Amino acid sequence: MFSIMNKNNSIAAGKYLLSPLTREQADGRFGSSVSIRNGSHDRVMRFVALFDDATTATQYAVEQGLQWVRARHANPSAAHA
Repeated sequence: MFSIMNKNNSIAAGKYLLSPLTREQADGRFGSSVSIRNGSHDRVMRFVALFDDATTATQYAVEQGLQWVRARHANPSAAHA
């Protein structure tokens, strides 16, 4: 369905480039977000969930970004939402 490749922590999924981001919180847990870029448009999704380690936070961000891309692929008219 998608051509996915990992390059410097970014993932190409079709015409989108996903870049997961994590940030350690004051309590030592990790928050996550993902940048979804398409040409000059960049959408950033920030998540409320906190994780015990950066790897899990990154995986969550990637999964959420891929879900967003899949939803746009399944319903092209939603791409502008």
